[in-house]
Amino acid sequence: MFNRCVKSAPSQRLLSAAMLLGALAFVSVGCAEITKQKECSAVIDVINAGQSVMEKDAKLDDPKAVEEHATELEEYGKKIGDVKITDVELKKHVEAFHKNIDELAKFLRDLSKGSSDFATITKRANDIDTERGKLVETINGYCSRK
Repeated sequence: MFNRCVKSAPSQRLLSAAMLLGALAFVSVGCAEITKQKECSAVIDVINAGQSVMEKDAKLDDPKAVEEHATELEEYGKKIGDVKITDVELKKHVEAFHKNIDELAKFLRDLSKGSSDFATITKRANDIDTERGKLVETINGYCSRK
């Protein structure tokens, strides 16, 4: 009888170790999901909070107003960039969104100088806007995935 207990003890320890590892894996996956949800929520809150800056009409005939709007966009981009993100994929998308906002600010400044033809301006504006739309969809899609 004693021999049987001794023989089964290693398998019981192995089973206990496997259960412990399984529990730790479950907890760490659960924690990662919670972290992702919190980070996504923080990013989306900051993006949504800046919509008034995004929807503001650019007064292109007033260089001072254009400069102020471009500065507001850069500040908005900085707030997006300041969100603490540990999720690698989310961070990549947020950095691209931040870059897009900075590109929009640069575009406004360039536009106020009148240095490009209408076709170039229109294409660049559409490219920036299309990219931002895709990034918003990507961030929303990633954050709604479980």
